[in-house]
Amino acid sequence: MSETRPVPPPEPPDPPGQPARARAGDIVVIVAALVILAAIGARFALRVSEPTAAPPGPVSLIGSGSADPDVDGSIDGVLARFFEAQDDGDATGLVGAIDLPGLLTRIDLAGGRARADDAEARRSALLSVLVQHAISYAARDLPRLEELRITRALVAGDGDVAVAFAIGRSGAELRRTRFWLSDTDGGGDGPWRIVDWESLDEGIPASVRFGFVIDGLPPRYAEWRKLMTTARLLAAEGDLEGAFESLAWARTVDPHPAMRPRLELLEATLRLRAEQPAEALARLDAALAARNDLPLVLYLRAEAFTRLGRDEESFAASRAYRDAVGEE
Repeated sequence: MSETRPVPPPEPPDPPGQPARARAGDIVVIVAALVILAAIGARFALRVSEPTAAPPGPVSLIGSGSADPDVDGSIDGVLARFFEAQDDGDATGLVGAIDLPGLLTRIDLAGGRARADDAEARRSALLSVLVQHAISYAARDLPRLEELRITRALVAGDGDVAVAFAIGRSGAELRRTRFWLSDTDGGGDGPWRIVDWESLDEGIPASVRFGFVIDGLPPRYAEWRKLMTTARLLAAEGDLEGAFESLAWARTVDPHPAMRPRLELLEATLRLRAEQPAEALARLDAALAARNDLPLVLYLRAEAFTRLGRDEESFAASRAYRDAVGEE
């Protein structure tokens, strides 16, 4: 893997501001939120009528890496509809692809809430956040998703929960995403809905980002984000020492446990750029201690081992990465 220089994780994101029918109450909340956000989203054609079952649109499904022959094809379909809804700014399509109670549970767990006494209010808040997400994502004007491949899908429990890794191609860019899904009817035969998701390059689940909007930003988050951004800008200018100093200050802020792996991954990437593979490995070990299921850590460990001449360990880390996400 030494021939490919690792790409730094993207800048810490700003909190974000179909087959099944959405509840009537959901549609009312979505419409109300769209009225509030009309000035922002006027240039996008947001479809807010009740969705009907329809086959996936222009996204081409080019194969599945399911490790379980009983995984229903609706997993592929709901992921395709999810990406289309994001690209189109389609708030209703996005809501139709998501298991709202499941996502709310993930948000509560990420925020340390044992249970939500204001469940209906939080549901309404989540719907508003999803509308904002649809608008802001479409506003980025990224190339539309053209192809989608499920590289790995595993069903667990009683067949009613799954994890899927997907690669989507948008022009020359690839979107690598992990999804957590649930079979809302039970039994594993669909329909599947998305409980949570994260970019593999970012490693921050949607439940964490949405929770920041619903419950408020963690203390000193803005300070931490500024330091992270400064580190990236300094690194881009070739000032790696300045970047490391900014990251050292960011380490003292530590606004939220979910942010720790991002700091470690960014520093590990910059240590590799500075030809300091031993120091990069130390940072990757810290990332694993904070969260042990980030595939990017395995990829970067393989690169660090290669630069240290530890070829067997590099091969093992590379294979572990491929096994985790299903990529060739």
